[in-house]
Amino acid sequence: MNDVVETDIPASTDDGFVDAAERNDEQLIRGIVAKCVDGNWADRDRARIPPGTKFVAWATAEAVQHWQNKLPVQTIIKKPGTPLPDIDELNAKIPQAQWEKGLNGPRPPWVRQYAVYLLDPIDGGEFTFVSGTVGAAIAVERLRDKVKNMRMLHGAQVVPVVELGSKSMTTKFGTRLRPEFVITAWRNIGGSAAPALTHEAGTKVAAPTLAEEMGDEIPDFSAKPSDPPKKVAAK
Repeated sequence: MNDVVETDIPASTDDGFVDAAERNDEQLIRGIVAKCVDGNWADRDRARIPPGTKFVAWATAEAVQHWQNKLPVQTIIKKPGTPLPDIDELNAKIPQAQWEKGLNGPRPPWVRQYAVYLLDPIDGGEFTFVSGTVGAAIAVERLRDKVKNMRMLHGAQVVPVVELGSKSMTTKFGTRLRPEFVITAWRNIGGSAAPALTHEAGTKVAAPTLAEEMGDEIPDFSAKPSDPPKKVAAK
């Protein structure tokens, strides 16, 4: 298990958590590909990613890809304000005789992909989880929703520290394990200057005080009835 340390995370105003994983570059894969098969996490070379390993999830993305001979030959990444092409319309333009064989019959050549970009806070290594499964779509959307909610509370540069886990889901083939990004902490990576390396990634997000939750100052219960009220300095 790695310890989370602070690192120079790309600070972007459009990092994929703002509006349906919008990105401003043409590269879908960054660094090492991370896969989740039957709840087990490994890289593209099938090297196991140990449970408890922590990553900073700093961005997400969505794309559509055209596959031929088990390789992507065209990738369209979602751009700000521009919806992705309709998958059914793209596949309708390709005769089914040209579709490759899949486990359940001919496999559509165009697929929708969901990606999460992970940063190893120990050495700065980059990982990309990318998949077109229903389970991946659920995992990415759940992560995105949580980040949006926390940013509403704590600001636009809050990012989660996650462990790579799994959750059960019901499918037509029975119960299967889908990927799940288990949030263990939140970090604020805002600021113009890169902070010094410490054992923490960014600034800790402090829990709200009781006074902040109540929206009022906490009364002084130690004061006696005879004590005069405390003076409040004029603002």
